[in-house]
Amino acid sequence: MSATSQPGHGGQPGSPPSPVPPSPYDMTVDPLISSLPKDQLDHLSATVRSLIATRIEGIHYAEGRRSQLLVIGGALAAAGIAFLPLAMSADGVPARWACLAAAVSSILVGLATWAIYLRQTNYPYPFIDPAQTWKWFYHHAIPDKKAFGGWFHSKGSRTAEQAAYAHQWQIFRNQIKGLSDPRTDVTQDVKQLYLLHVDELYKNLFLTQLRKVLKGGVILVSIVSVSAFAAATLVGAQVVESGTVYISDLRVDSSWQPTGGIRRSGEFGEDLEFVLRLKVSNGGGVAFAASGLRAEGSDGEPIFAEFAGFPNPIKIGARASSDFTGRVWIGSKDRSDLERFNLT
Repeated sequence: MSATSQPGHGGQPGSPPSPVPPSPYDMTVDPLISSLPKDQLDHLSATVRSLIATRIEGIHYAEGRRSQLLVIGGALAAAGIAFLPLAMSADGVPARWACLAAAVSSILVGLATWAIYLRQTNYPYPFIDPAQTWKWFYHHAIPDKKAFGGWFHSKGSRTAEQAAYAHQWQIFRNQIKGLSDPRTDVTQDVKQLYLLHVDELYKNLFLTQLRKVLKGGVILVSIVSVSAFAAATLVGAQVVESGTVYISDLRVDSSWQPTGGIRRSGEFGEDLEFVLRLKVSNGGGVAFAASGLRAEGSDGEPIFAEFAGFPNPIKIGARASSDFTGRVWIGSKDRSDLERFNLT
């Protein structure tokens, strides 16, 4: 009588089951854990589980703080963008440069915070591959994680993933069987606890890095703004121009210096303010009185100007000289043509 063939798990009827490849991960029990008596093993298992939950809470706390710093960095960049129009319309060159410096530096600090945060996100931790915590780490529990995922799924790739899923299930079910041994299970828990300790260290280092960038960035914004204001004020104070004009027996020496004052003139123009100093010398024997002042270009043509603080009329005695100081507003478009000031 012939024997009846029995179906196997693979191949032809009557063939032995297809061998299942072993798990690629370390399934051994740690020697120190293997030497523990049962009561100590039970205590260790409960303690490690409790510590794992605590470390996870610590990691979540650090991640939450990182997210808060990211929001602050984004708000700083947004404030800098919103501050740009104010910087362009500020009165006075020093104020304008200070506002512009504050706006640009705030934007850069905010962008730097976001760049660092993105670099820290999904950071390629060097300790993950050797960790072997396949029980806890989701893609370490999969025998071959590279067989899944991708940007696009063709019909062939979907079929390949379905086949990989079925094949790796057999490996997974065999390796998960090892957790029925308490010592194997505790070994995996201890490995996971160590990984979480190192991971929490990284999260706190990331948090410290972000905090230092934001703190240093705010200090930098303040320093840059004050420095820009001081530099613009200093440069403006050093710019002194002068001109001389002769009218018969009169000599008019003028010098003007920008104050940094700016005002709107029309829809698109603006006027610049200057301190104007005049020294009028009368070499003749007759006193002189001028009805006013005017600004002149290099061609001698008048430039529109608005004067303030000068007497009206301006009087100079015979064979005498007088000094006068006041303010004058000149259109920014005429600034480069200004050559001298004259009496009228």
